[in-house]
Amino acid sequence: MVKREGQVYITANSPVQGFASDLTFLGASLFLEYIIKEKKNWKYTNVVHDALYLNIPLDEVKECVLTAERFFTTDLFKVVERDFKYKIPFPLEAEFELGIYGGDLIKWDFSENNLDEIVMSLREIDSKRGVEKSKPYSLKL
Repeated sequence: MVKREGQVYITANSPVQGFASDLTFLGASLFLEYIIKEKKNWKYTNVVHDALYLNIPLDEVKECVLTAERFFTTDLFKVVERDFKYKIPFPLEAEFELGIYGGDLIKWDFSENNLDEIVMSLREIDSKRGVEKSKPYSLKL
């Protein structure tokens, strides 16, 4: 919002942010259904506006990221078109960051090699800290 001379104006970006938030919550609910159905050990820690936070075991990071990427792009696009009869006029994109703590997240560039590198760096951090392989890792979409 922008204030001018005592009046409040809603910026042009507000509808875009609202739509992104709606898509995030819709995608999060669909993804949660998948997690429950497939009995995955991926735990939601928070869902806010346009971000979803999960804790996942290190050995399942790659599978979770690749599954979430499909859910929040291709699958979500199809669900909106099918269930809401609305064709989104642009491709959906998602950003992914992975790490141990929120302040130490590494952005994924959508290549499989980069994802493998991120998982290896998390394993290295584990070995230096003596953390168990099964420790959950943060994933931010």
